[in-house]
Parts: sequence; C-alpha cells; structure tokens
Amino acid sequence: MRFGRAVLWLAIVAFLLGGLGYFVSPVLFAGAAGISLGGSGATDFRATYAGIQLGLAVFMVWCVRRPGRLPAGLVMLGLVCAAVALTRALGILIDGSVIGFNLLALTLEVLGAALAFVAFVRVQGTVVESITLQA
Repeated sequence: MRFGRAVLWLAIVAFLLGGLGYFVSPVLFAGAAGISLGGSGATDFRATYAGIQLGLAVFMVWCVRRPGRLPAGLVMLGLVCAAVALTRALGILIDGSVIGFNLLALTLEVLGAALAFVAFVRVQGTVVESITLQA
C-alpha cells in the first residue's frame, strides 16, 4: 500500500509541476518540444496541457486520500502514461522527431506506466486481503 501511495504522490508532484510550468510559461515548454506558439496558441496550450495535467493531479490527490480509491488512481496513471508513451513512440517513428525532449518524455512515460502497473498489482493484493480480513 505504501509503494502505491508513494507512486501516486510522485506522480502528483510531477503533474502539478508540469501543469504549472505549462500554465506559467507555455512558450518555453512548447519551444522545448519544437513547437512555436503565438497569441491564441499559447492560450490553447495552457488550457490543454496545463488543464489536463492539473486535473489529473487533483484526481490522484482524491484517490490517494482513501485506500479504496488508490487502485483507481494507479490504473488511471498507468493507462494515461502508457497511452501517451505509445502515441509519442508512434509519432517519433512517423515524423522522425528523434529529439532529446521526446526521448526524455518517452522514458518518463514508460517509467510512469510501469511503476503504476506494478503498484496497482501490489495494492490490489493488499486491498483484497484487508477486505477479506474485515469480513
């Protein structure tokens, strides 16, 4: 259970920092990915990237506060990280966009998915055991 909570707290911090970074300085973050933003593009980038990351962080905080919700938070984290990693990897192959930003992001996304799924399997056993012991 502690491992699962630690994974979610680590993800919460990462998503909060990323979301705040995208909100405060969208041009800097977009530039690191090779994207050029202007006027309404910065607003859309803020809304999409900051909004999604901050929303996911809030959901994970909600999940980590109760043991019964921990599995849902870990599944969400694992699926989101895996989906982003898969689409990024396909994008790299299709677009030939092998840059440091994409490689670092892909590595973090794969690591996030793996940690979330391992933690989920460990937490599931703990939750099932605790429910069985209470019955």
